[in-house]
Amino acid sequence: MVATLNEVAPFDWRNFLLTRLNSTDFHAPLGGIERGGWKLAYQATPNGVLKDQEQVCKFTELGYAIGLRLNEDGSIADVIEGMAAAKSTQCSNATHQRAAHYRKS
Repeated sequence: MVATLNEVAPFDWRNFLLTRLNSTDFHAPLGGIERGGWKLAYQATPNGVLKDQEQVCKFTELGYAIGLRLNEDGSIADVIEGMAAAKSTQCSNATHQRAAHYRKS
């Protein structure tokens, strides 16, 4: 793939792809988006798609705010590492394990 990409546009594609594929950074690489004139922005209220998804799937999405996703009954469905919920003492190790299992299934 790297050879084909280099034929189209010479660049250090190997390093570019490996960096992105092997990255464990907390945030997505935004350089390309920003160089294209865009920027990532957050709003105080969820967008319509997220609201609809919450209603249809019956969950509460707090992943973007505090790193937490709740089931309809209020139980924890997912905890996102590095976010406030993961650092909270209210989210015990058992909760982390349950959330990790949920993500894998």
